[in-house]
Amino acid sequence: LLLFGLILERKVTKNEKPVFITVIDNSSSMLNYKDSDAVLSTINDFQEKIKQQFSDKFDFETLLIGDKVVSSDKIDFKDASSDLDEGFDFIYNSFYNKNIGAITFFSDGNFNKGMSPVYSAKKINFTPIYTVGIGDTVVKKDQLIRNVSYNTIAFYNNEFPIEIDVE
Repeated sequence: LLLFGLILERKVTKNEKPVFITVIDNSSSMLNYKDSDAVLSTINDFQEKIKQQFSDKFDFETLLIGDKVVSSDKIDFKDASSDLDEGFDFIYNSFYNKNIGAITFFSDGNFNKGMSPVYSAKKINFTPIYTVGIGDTVVKKDQLIRNVSYNTIAFYNNEFPIEIDVE
């Protein structure tokens, strides 16, 4: 066969559904807000609606990010820390060369381990990431200058007092 130069070619086609990944911050800080009772039910309702609507088009994967990254549907919000960067690194490494349809990310934005998740999320090219923010949207002030008291007239090279009330 080799002398005649015959070449056999075989073509195999495999159809895969894209993966829809739901990433959930499983740390206890997700329950620090007024609407914390509704957080778990909202996430579960979202997942059920997405699965009902798109079950024929996607395969579904749920990842919980806390002390470590776990592939599970059992959300308990009991982890002491959250490394959101590790979650996106896990997706990048575990789903490399796989067809990721979309990523939905539920988090309060608080991470106390690792780097900012923005950098590792950029490595997942051409995949839309939909972020659902959990918690209060009011910007809280850490420090505030309440009042500044000073003399309206000051002479050159003289010392003059300034009082600043900081809260």
